[in-house]
Amino acid sequence: MQEILILASYVFCLCPQGLVFTETNIRGLQQINCLSLLRRLEHLSISSEGNPITSFTLWKPYVLFRLAHFSLRTINDIEVSFDYVRLLS
Repeated sequence: MQEILILASYVFCLCPQGLVFTETNIRGLQQINCLSLLRRLEHLSISSEGNPITSFTLWKPYVLFRLAHFSLRTINDIEVSFDYVRLLS
């Protein structure tokens, strides 16, 4: 929970159910785990600039796995559909 509070000062809210992270130095999958503490999340965007996690090929599948209880609609402005999930697998 502490990490999400630290990141919160750098988060720009896209809408009440979405978050955009720009240059927040998200560097590990454990930081994604902190997002599971939110009450609701439909849209998530993590900019490649300033967020080393985006260089990992498995970060999007991990987000879908770890935040499955949210039923995310978009990740980085790409609709999360069955075909998209299958493509990431």
